[in-house]
Amino acid sequence: MRFDLQHSGIHAAWGLSAGSVCIGLVIWYSVASVQAGELLHGGSLPALVCGVTAGAIILFEMLLAPRKWLRGWRLIPTKHWLAAHLWFGLASWPLAIIHCGFHLGGELPSTFMVLFNLTILSGIYGWILQNIIPKLLLKQARSETVYSQIEIVSKRSFIDAESTLMRHFGLSPDRVRNDMQEVQVDNGSGAQQDSAVVVGAVRDVDKIRRGTFSTPAAQAASQDSERLWYALSMIKSFLLHGKRSGNEFAEESHANRYFSNLRKACDPTSLPIIAVLEDYCTQRREFDIQQRLHLWLHSWLPVHIGLSVATSVLLVVHVITAIRYW
Repeated sequence: MRFDLQHSGIHAAWGLSAGSVCIGLVIWYSVASVQAGELLHGGSLPALVCGVTAGAIILFEMLLAPRKWLRGWRLIPTKHWLAAHLWFGLASWPLAIIHCGFHLGGELPSTFMVLFNLTILSGIYGWILQNIIPKLLLKQARSETVYSQIEIVSKRSFIDAESTLMRHFGLSPDRVRNDMQEVQVDNGSGAQQDSAVVVGAVRDVDKIRRGTFSTPAAQAASQDSERLWYALSMIKSFLLHGKRSGNEFAEESHANRYFSNLRKACDPTSLPIIAVLEDYCTQRREFDIQQRLHLWLHSWLPVHIGLSVATSVLLVVHVITAIRYW
């Protein structure tokens, strides 16, 4: 949950509640220890109450999963539940340490405390990421889109770039040659060929503007046609697959040099098209950043959940064992 001005009231309310419980029990234990002249062991009344409270908080923390399953019931607003989960989880940490008597003890208590500490640390780590990564996304991935749609949007970007060149220059030289060869095969080797073969017309397909033109249009393209079609072929794998394609355009410095040289080699009238190609490369690099930050933001959660489940299971075993030998 974000820790910012917008959520400060919620954090203050639950933080004060959890802090009051924690501080009150710590003060009670401290006063009792001073009166006894030593640190009280885990079986003493104050330490036992601290342990029971910490155990109750752990069980409350685990209710976050059922809360998500029953979100349709609208029991408590999610932001309040997450704030309570955060602050009471932190409050349980010193209480559990007091209950264990500031030492690990036997195998079961030791294993429980190690897992419990790892659970708390993983939660703190996740909380830090949740407050840092969204800010990084705003700064470094301004083209951020829905994570699951990145590959679809990237494919659409390549199609749009290809359509832009087709609208300005007609078919790429390679496609013109292929189309001419196909027409020759269809007409037979002895058939007379027209000087201009109409391949198609500009049309809308799935809301994407695509253009196919007659061969004279392709032949009459500007002097920059081949350069720009070649540029598109160079960036194609990067636009479609990003950094994992191994394409050099994943490096911003390489892309900047390439497009700078391309602008110098082309006519000024081609600069807007070059800008479009460069923008799509920038967008794809930002998508790669988004994917990496998304992985950092969410990879901790399975670890935290696994540790939480293991801690809860050991808590139940610990309670049963303690009652059995009471």
